[in-house]
Amino acid sequence: AEFTRETGQPVSKYFDNDKFNQPDQPVVGVSWKEAIDYCSWRGKRLPTETEWEKAARGIDGRRYPWGNEPNPLKGNVRGMKDKFRYTAPVGSFSEGQSPYGAQDMAGNVFEWTQDWYEPYPGNDKVSDMFGKKFKVIRGGSWKADMDLARSALRGKAFPDQRSNYVGFRCAKDSSSKEN
Repeated sequence: AEFTRETGQPVSKYFDNDKFNQPDQPVVGVSWKEAIDYCSWRGKRLPTETEWEKAARGIDGRRYPWGNEPNPLKGNVRGMKDKFRYTAPVGSFSEGQSPYGAQDMAGNVFEWTQDWYEPYPGNDKVSDMFGKKFKVIRGGSWKADMDLARSALRGKAFPDQRSNYVGFRCAKDSSSKEN
């Protein structure tokens, strides 16, 4: 709300929807560009796809931020086992945090990344899905099952898409030379 008041940018598509605008819920219903604009306003940026995946998987390549076994009680995914029908307040699943302490990287909302949906380096597969058509989204959502919440799974969305299951997180460059 502060961002939209100060910048004159439009509110998110679900800003007035009680299912998605409760305190501490992630913002949904924003396009990729709107997410970029917000991050920039905060002096930050969207994470790259590589940064997002490392933050979720750590260095041991785990399937989910918490380990290799699926657990619908460690992330807000489709189903009622976690008690949330739609998005959950950020940080509701502390047992599902990543090795770096990042919260909500499996479920709740898919998250925009900076990157275009392209083949991985070394992949020579040709697909009409590649190119500057889709942006990569990561993490699964409240609407997705456990398989779509795997940390290595990459989704895609049109950059102008504004849906109730896609949000974002901001990233910031490290101020130290050590990473």
